[in-house]
Amino acid sequence: MDMSTDYVADRPDRVLNYSDADLRKTVNRHLPDKLQQWSKDVIVCLQLRQFARFRDELRSPEKAASLKLYLGAYLVWKMMTFASRRLTHAMQEGKGTPHLVNLYLTVQCTDLINTALPLTVWKFQQDKIHFASRLALFDVYARLRRALVNLVAGHDSDTASKIAQFADTLSLGAFNWTITREQLDDLYAFVPQLRNEKSRTFLELYTEVAVSTLAMLKDPENAHSGSLLHVPHLATNVVYRLLVTREIELSPFAFLWPVFHHEYSAPVNMGLL
Repeated sequence: MDMSTDYVADRPDRVLNYSDADLRKTVNRHLPDKLQQWSKDVIVCLQLRQFARFRDELRSPEKAASLKLYLGAYLVWKMMTFASRRLTHAMQEGKGTPHLVNLYLTVQCTDLINTALPLTVWKFQQDKIHFASRLALFDVYARLRRALVNLVAGHDSDTASKIAQFADTLSLGAFNWTITREQLDDLYAFVPQLRNEKSRTFLELYTEVAVSTLAMLKDPENAHSGSLLHVPHLATNVVYRLLVTREIELSPFAFLWPVFHHEYSAPVNMGLL
């Protein structure tokens, strides 16, 4: 089964219709301006008062607790759509697509991981869990990962192996969300650039590298004619091909309080809601 081909065919490339100046700045600010494509103007949402009331309401502990329960119930409901082998096959046969069972499982499992990880990080942020207790969060994620892989293996072992690779990639991201700046500085202390007076911390080094990279990519002569920029020796990896994209992506783990990012403009947040 060529999962990458089926996945691309099922989810064709697209450029979202965000044309507002604030949207460009906040959502896609990490991309070089000369390489961005924008369609005609489309209003996302400008109901600022409604968004403000929704935000204020969620700030109450009671409303936040209710939302936690809702998100947990939604997670269980999402798993039920593919937890039963018989139910999954019956549903696909009813849709007239029994040959897409493996693809359906792959997409649902990756979406579930993307849904579950943000909840773990969000709980860590809201409950102010100390570093000594963070191991419990990773243990919960590890249990979820094992359960997902074992569940999918009952349907198809090849799909399960790809899910395991995808989950391992996200595990690295989960670690980076909880690591402190001091630990990052220690991890990268061996880099000669950090010994220079200009870049004395990992954050300064990362910023300098990012700015230099974007400056190079802004020159059309240095840009590829296609829409994908691949890292050498990784283009043949299935998981890598699934994850690399040039379209605007609003990552779930970036949402705060509890479903939006504090740096996003109000039209973006309202569009997410």
